[in-house]
Amino acid sequence: MGVSHRPVIEGLHGLSFTSPAAHMREYLTVLGPLLRAEEVSFQGEHYQVEGGFAVPGTSPVPVVVGALSPRMVQVAGELSDGVVTWLAGPRTLAGSIVPTVLDAAAAASRPQPRVVAGLPVAVTDDPERARATAETRFARYGDIGVTELWPVVFPVGHDAGTSTSRTRALLARLGSEG
Repeated sequence: MGVSHRPVIEGLHGLSFTSPAAHMREYLTVLGPLLRAEEVSFQGEHYQVEGGFAVPGTSPVPVVVGALSPRMVQVAGELSDGVVTWLAGPRTLAGSIVPTVLDAAAAASRPQPRVVAGLPVAVTDDPERARATAETRFARYGDIGVTELWPVVFPVGHDAGTSTSRTRALLARLGSEG
């Protein structure tokens, strides 16, 4: 989950976008207990909640936060199951995102958080070369503490539909193997 972008929050929803990390902190403070079927009593600047609910036959779902800024990563580490990034480079992940989310989770006595790195993927007719390239380019992400990759399909070449279909099929096969 994330706080979206200023044009959506202010223009579409009519809400203030002045303090997204504070907004996310309050939202997660309320959402976490609700997802665990607990009661919530919270009076904040953005949310005022009294109550709770339970849905029989369900179990809590993990919550990861779209986060890049230090304050949002801190909030995610303290109150969620991890962070998800998009095109964050290895230096940013290793230098700020991963250590911040790990430290925040540890300080809040939470389990080690997930770190999901969203990166582009594509399909090729040369699988050996693709594997070698992926190992070279993406190994550094595993080495710095990323726990999952979020593959985002992008079309390649003059027949973009075929590229996209092949990439999705490959991801589906890999997902069923893992």
